[in-house]
Amino acid sequence: IPALKAGDLKTARTSYEAFDTNWDSIEDLIKARSADGYVAIEKGMIQIEKALMPDAPDVAAVTALVTEVITQYNAALMEGTKDARSHT
Repeated sequence: IPALKAGDLKTARTSYEAFDTNWDSIEDLIKARSADGYVAIEKGMIQIEKALMPDAPDVAAVTALVTEVITQYNAALMEGTKDARSHT
């Protein structure tokens, strides 16, 4: 989001690509904890990827999409953390 707001599309795209790459390592855990969250994140990631394609993307729209995906992602992680703590 900071890169988007600064107009640094190269960094914004690179940051998104890193998130997408790292998503593979955690998506099964998220899916197991929250199927709805998983679906929302996957859909949001597709929308972000498409929204970042134009040379001049709609920064407000991309920012809103990123915020929604991060909110879903963090909620699913929190759920997993709560679940792990309850089993210790």
